[in-house]
Amino acid sequence: MEQPHTLSIHTLQQDLPQVEELLDSYIGKQNEKYGDILIVTTEALTNALIHWNKKDANKTASLTLRYETNQKGAEQELIHILTIIVTDEWAPFDHTIVPDPTDKESLHKEWWRWLFLMKKLSDAIIFQHTGNWNQITITFHIPVWAEHNVV
Repeated sequence: MEQPHTLSIHTLQQDLPQVEELLDSYIGKQNEKYGDILIVTTEALTNALIHWNKKDANKTASLTLRYETNQKGAEQELIHILTIIVTDEWAPFDHTIVPDPTDKESLHKEWWRWLFLMKKLSDAIIFQHTGNWNQITITFHIPVWAEHNVV
């Protein structure tokens, strides 16, 4: 497993270039999953900074990226696993009460679409709450043939 990289994010406007640069160093912009990974990462950071941290300038979000190679499936195919961890400094968020945005009553509401989008674009998503911290761990499986860079 490669050494994880962590960034402290204060505002997405200010820190997005650093986020993109870090993602590019891990997988490259030409990777077929780059767009999905960037969308999910920016959605997680946006929610951490704007909604959970309530735009409090004294609070930050933390972004950690880990990249490793594993074997998957019966054929033991080599696969890269990119793990993105976003942590904020606010009261716990209960993802289990989020309504399904595809329900008839929710179709015209913008709330919670970010969560639906993150679940659809990633391979796995885990929510954890500890004290005043929310943490989202998002996993992407990237076939070895689609690799660009390994940090």
